[in-house]
Amino acid sequence: MTDSIKNPSITTAPAGFRAHTVQDTINGEPCGESWTEYLGPEATSGNITVESFWTEEDGIEFHVTNNAGYGNGVFTREELDALPGLIKQVISNIDVAHAVEYMKAHPVPKSNGKVHTIIDVDLWCGFHEISSPAAFMAFGLIHGHEHLAGGK
Repeated sequence: MTDSIKNPSITTAPAGFRAHTVQDTINGEPCGESWTEYLGPEATSGNITVESFWTEEDGIEFHVTNNAGYGNGVFTREELDALPGLIKQVISNIDVAHAVEYMKAHPVPKSNGKVHTIIDVDLWCGFHEISSPAAFMAFGLIHGHEHLAGGK
């Protein structure tokens, strides 16, 4: 992928990350500094949440929490089994948001001049270094999958 997905030194938050202002407080009263965090996609299953956030210094990072009432960071076997799926869901949502933004700026060309084909989208994602699943999902979100013709 391109831009801030691969390069954490880019100074603009990736697609799908929204600005959130945070203020230091003491006893609920604002004090000290305020700063902006960029919150990205998250996924939850039961008590487990995987959150993503972006900073200019570190790029995209992830935070895993367990709100089951016992010590945060303590997980049951079942919760650990669910964790890889939640992580994949968050990463997929980040990739799709990036692909949508990038595809809007760099449209998929129509090889036959009339309709987009599966091959058009596949060639586009290879040329732009965007994964096929993210590219096809982005295409569907932008155009609708019914506007994608077979590979002829």
